[in-house]
Amino acid sequence: MSPRYILLTIGAAAAARLHAATVVAPYSTNFDGPEFAIGDNTGTFSEAQTTAGNGTTSGTIHEPVASSGDYVLRHVVSATGQAATGTPPTVPSNNANKSSAVTNTDLTFSGSGGFIVSTTFVIESYMVSGGTVNISIVGASNNLNFSSGTSYRLTYTVGSSGTGQSATGAIALTEFGGGTLGTASYVGTTITPQTGVEYTLTLQGSYNSASNITLFGSISNGSSTLTASVTDTTALTGSNFGMRTAIAANTTTSTATTETINYTSFSLEGIPEPGSTMLAIVTMGIFSCRRQRS
Repeated sequence: MSPRYILLTIGAAAAARLHAATVVAPYSTNFDGPEFAIGDNTGTFSEAQTTAGNGTTSGTIHEPVASSGDYVLRHVVSATGQAATGTPPTVPSNNANKSSAVTNTDLTFSGSGGFIVSTTFVIESYMVSGGTVNISIVGASNNLNFSSGTSYRLTYTVGSSGTGQSATGAIALTEFGGGTLGTASYVGTTITPQTGVEYTLTLQGSYNSASNITLFGSISNGSSTLTASVTDTTALTGSNFGMRTAIAANTTTSTATTETINYTSFSLEGIPEPGSTMLAIVTMGIFSCRRQRS
């Protein structure tokens, strides 16, 4: 290895540390490294918590918590619905009480043909008295706060109750923010949510052109896997990725809906453009031929 290459490598690593809120793919963490800092936007991830609607809502993100020697990133989200009041009794519109906790990062890469974003998590606890609780992995968002702007979401429904909700244990590929994709891909088969079991949630986007992307989503618990895919002809190109833990609370009672999710790892990878990959292969072939002739 040449001294110049060593210097370039060291310089790139130093630059990544100086601008740690923006990561360079490929990137992965199990939340126990010194580069990980919750609530500090100079850290690899930044923290965004959102609440909306009526009633009592909260979304919190805890520092990495050691459990049996392993560190986790913990999202705790809760919302309290509103009981019926008045004469006759009336309640707010369905799912008026919402809350979410978001952990996010900004990916920078050049000449990429797509992305793969993945997380592993364990459901510590959840309770659904109405509405829905879910986990999403988010990609190509134009806003670090995934409750605004536009983004792709692969959502796993941890629990649901009431009408108009996704089935418990199902996944859906959606576009948030009013795009043309909407909720085009929904998998009605399910993987039953269980506490204490590690799940892997993965979202891949492969750009067929600047305006066309094919999305693949999957969830696995080690023994069962659900997959979904869809093509969007008005592709999003945002650089923000991460995880979102969310609740739409029951609005007919004052019983709280809650979930606590322990994220055990996160990874982000840029997919090279097919053309650049082929160019690299051809270049390597030419270089190999030259070496053989010399």
